[in-house]
Amino acid sequence: YPVGIAVDTIDDDIYVTEGFDGNIVFIDGIGNYIFNVSPMNVALGGVATNDITDKVYVADNGSTGLSVFPGGQSDPQIDGAATYNNPFGVAVDATTNMIYVTDSGSGEVSLIDGASNNTISNFFVGNNPLGIAVNPNTNEVYVANNGSGTVSVIKGPLSSIPDAPSNVNATPGNLSATVSWDPPLASGSSPISSYAVGLYPAGGSTPIIKTFPGTIYSTVFTNLVPGLSYNYSVTATNIDGSGIPFISSSAVIPYWTPDAPTNVTATAGNATAVLTWTAPNSNASPISDYIITPSTGAAIDTHSTNTSYKMTGLINGTAYSFKVTAVNIDGNSPASQPSNTVVPQYLSGDYFPVTPVRIVDTRVNSGYSGQSQTLNPAGTFTLDIAGNYGIPANATVVSLNVTVTDTTSSGYMTVYPDGVSTPDTSNLNWSVGETKANLVEATIGSDGKIDFFNKFGSTDLVVDLEGYYMPSTGSSGLYNPIVPTRICDTRNTTNQCSDKTLIPGGTLDVQVTGNGVVPYGAEAVVVNITATNTTAWGFLSVSPSGSTQTSALNWQTGGDTVSNRIIATLSTTGSIVVSNAFGNADVILDVTGYYSGAAGTGLSYTGINPVRLVDTRQSSGYTDQGMTLQGGASLSVQIAETNNIPANIEAAVINVTATDTTSWGYLTVAPNNAISTSDVNWTGAGQTIPNLDIATLSSSGSVIITNGSTAPLDIIIDVVGYYQ
Repeated sequence: YPVGIAVDTIDDDIYVTEGFDGNIVFIDGIGNYIFNVSPMNVALGGVATNDITDKVYVADNGSTGLSVFPGGQSDPQIDGAATYNNPFGVAVDATTNMIYVTDSGSGEVSLIDGASNNTISNFFVGNNPLGIAVNPNTNEVYVANNGSGTVSVIKGPLSSIPDAPSNVNATPGNLSATVSWDPPLASGSSPISSYAVGLYPAGGSTPIIKTFPGTIYSTVFTNLVPGLSYNYSVTATNIDGSGIPFISSSAVIPYWTPDAPTNVTATAGNATAVLTWTAPNSNASPISDYIITPSTGAAIDTHSTNTSYKMTGLINGTAYSFKVTAVNIDGNSPASQPSNTVVPQYLSGDYFPVTPVRIVDTRVNSGYSGQSQTLNPAGTFTLDIAGNYGIPANATVVSLNVTVTDTTSSGYMTVYPDGVSTPDTSNLNWSVGETKANLVEATIGSDGKIDFFNKFGSTDLVVDLEGYYMPSTGSSGLYNPIVPTRICDTRNTTNQCSDKTLIPGGTLDVQVTGNGVVPYGAEAVVVNITATNTTAWGFLSVSPSGSTQTSALNWQTGGDTVSNRIIATLSTTGSIVVSNAFGNADVILDVTGYYSGAAGTGLSYTGINPVRLVDTRQSSGYTDQGMTLQGGASLSVQIAETNNIPANIEAAVINVTATDTTSWGYLTVAPNNAISTSDVNWTGAGQTIPNLDIATLSSSGSVIITNGSTAPLDIIIDVVGYYQ
């Protein structure tokens, strides 16, 4: 297994190392075998001779050393010159009597004094150096780096220049090019002191040369000509001089993208925003389209050169700003400055009352939409309502009396626009076996649907339609908030309903308009209806004429006191009829606002995705957590200018829930403390009672919640819309 070979040109002798049997074969100049030099250690490497001193040098892998013996002797005295990790190649400069040995284990080349066999210096050249040769005329040594596939050049005997830098790349940029590199695999006899990077324009223009310290490995050339080819080079330098340069075999070509668009303006709509902007300079090539990036959500490619675009599918109630990027054949411009911030909202609307009508009943064989579709735990019932049940397709909100019945555990229900995430709010709360009702102002999703989400247990759902909102025309159906006023109380009081306790099947005519509170001509009235002194389970219905198959208020047993907010459609004479189903019950009606008739004045309604403002329970995560409302105490709640709700609103639709009750009591909701009506009523400890309130706000946009009992409780407030 011959490995190395060397020739003594003076004596015309040839030496061959055998890698595996450890022999050195001595051959004369005409090819005759003379003798073996043995025994040597196995795994011999390269061999070299010094013709002047007549010495032979062998890289002895087996002993990890360099063996030296006189030439032409069959039984030589062998001297160990040095110890290495894995010596392999040997070269001799006879004129200087210097020996060079490659060590494939350490990646170094050793320089040895041939007179003393002492090591003078070591040079790191790279990964796995093997073969080595010396040119005595130029005083240069060449090393084959097997691991890196390169050849290192050493200026002998005591200096070394670097190899070419490695992993050199050039990346085109906008009127620029970035050149990067790694250090040479062999830095020579001293560390790299600097790099010279050159960029050479096609056509022979003046090259651009930059010089950097030896610790810098990239640079950016700017102000280049777009579309022009540039070749590039990188050269490393150490104390002994400049090494072999890296010269590119391919060119880098800079490009020129458009400037950034300017004057980006956004205008919010219903789940939309219309954007406009000023087109930038297109530079090297025409603009092909624009990309719009919202502050929330994915970027949109307009596929158009128009400088306006309507963003759709936005989430109402969420704040957005937008950046615009121009595109040409060379790429994307820098992004524009952000637009103004906008908050898409559902369309404002005016109210259109209807005679209450049942539209959903999930009980078995009810004959209504959803029949036999009892809601399971975490179940959702989706109601396609816009364009159905006599509701116009462009309706924005519906007024519903929502009832749960046949409940199998304590739970709650959330009503919200279809197409958005289920909010952390509730509209109804109940205990196992209860039948509960509550008014819900349900904002319709962009697909014309609303969702009813049931959290725990199973329940049937009953939904009665009381009215709907249409995009505002500024004529009828405008809301007018008033200070809560009691217009009816059948208990022994002085008013139109005095001593008119309702008997089973009994009705009560109540005049609403013309009493100094609600004017003649009003179409509907917002009323908090309370049943008290009940003698059996039952329900109340409210309608303009007394003929309806709906329920406005439900209770479980005699002795219950329950309340519910309703929007009651008025008769042509401005009255309503309250009908009682079973047992006796006293009735209390508190008016909190009304909707104008033709050519009236007032406020338009805007629904929002429901949002929780207050939760005084411990560790609720809301601002008022742990602030249980003590008996007789009040809590001021700011609504305007929170959660993207505008400042200039006069009333808000809020769902108020009393929970963790410790005795009987009631809550009042008003712009101030001077109110004697009630909004939420409960009869004992451990109850959770919700009620919707269309709350008139103070001049600062707040309401005051007052605990009318002597015992503490927690309160929860969710906002579902506002009037302005």
